[in-house]
Amino acid sequence: KELGQPALAITDHGSTSALWELQKEAKKQGIKPILGTEFYYERENDGENGHLVVLAKNNEALKNIFKLQEKAYVENFYYKPRINFDMLKKHKEGLIVMSACLASTFCQYLLNNELDKAKNWANKFKNVFGEDFYLEIQPNMIPEQWEINRQIIKIGKELGIKIVATNDVHYVLKEDNFAHEVLLAMQTKKKMNDEKRFKFPTQDFWLKSVDEMIKTFIGLDEADVISTLETTQEI
Repeated sequence: KELGQPALAITDHGSTSALWELQKEAKKQGIKPILGTEFYYERENDGENGHLVVLAKNNEALKNIFKLQEKAYVENFYYKPRINFDMLKKHKEGLIVMSACLASTFCQYLLNNELDKAKNWANKFKNVFGEDFYLEIQPNMIPEQWEINRQIIKIGKELGIKIVATNDVHYVLKEDNFAHEVLLAMQTKKKMNDEKRFKFPTQDFWLKSVDEMIKTFIGLDEADVISTLETTQEI
């Protein structure tokens, strides 16, 4: 609300437990709640657990997200509760799907310079979800992300798939980074002086303003960035 943003999505990893709290608080503040999750997804390139962002357009879609979440735990659990493409296709009604972060199948193909496989994967989702499938770019200071963003914009234009700018938020304020690191250390039962402890590669996973979003997209044409932010507004 302070940032003047009209809507807010929550997409916790493999969980829908925060959706009710978001819905209650967002409505109280006059913000549109966008309900979804970042599913653990069975990657096509290596069978490992990747990520896939799924949002609900309506109540039927929200029911489908809950069904997928249940199946992820009961039928397809592999280290994490995960879904696969066939499960997603079966419960696709009303869903908005986004290609997700560097851990997605799509980005893994790009990181491995397997451009044709990345395009085929994107087309597979476009054929099922049509206008409700988006390729996703993110503003962070991970060097690999910069090159991937450029490739995604190029592929999106080539395949006629819309590009959306998303803000991968793990803490609200910029100065919350250290507290987040401490929480991660506690969660993984590591000490802060352990150099091998799990931590994020950069310190820019806070809730950004529009101006901060634009400034963090390094090496991209500003018109492309503005276009992707307009797509964010569309969703």
